[in-house]
Amino acid sequence: MIYKPDNWVMIKVHHSTPYYKILAGWGENYRIPMWKISSAIVSLEEATTTLHFHSVNGSVYKCSKMFYELRPNVWGVWKEYKDLWGDKVEILPENTKWKSLEYYKEKEKHA
Repeated sequence: MIYKPDNWVMIKVHHSTPYYKILAGWGENYRIPMWKISSAIVSLEEATTTLHFHSVNGSVYKCSKMFYELRPNVWGVWKEYKDLWGDKVEILPENTKWKSLEYYKEKEKHA
């Protein structure tokens, strides 16, 4: 599935091996928010105006470089996520060097 959010932020999940997720939002209607949190990000492709994040479940998030922000349409989702996970999660700053992050690597399966 390909997603093209109107706004997005990257969540870092602090685990034995940290991983990253996209919190994506669509529209500005805070009464009926449309949002999605990705599965772990495994890779990144950079285009001129967008970043294409590939998640472990095969979805691709085509995120505009200009719309990295936590808007009201997803703020409540982030607050609930933060309340649930506390210091184990954080939103990365807009000036993050996306290509320098070590994205999720699935463990090799052994027979």
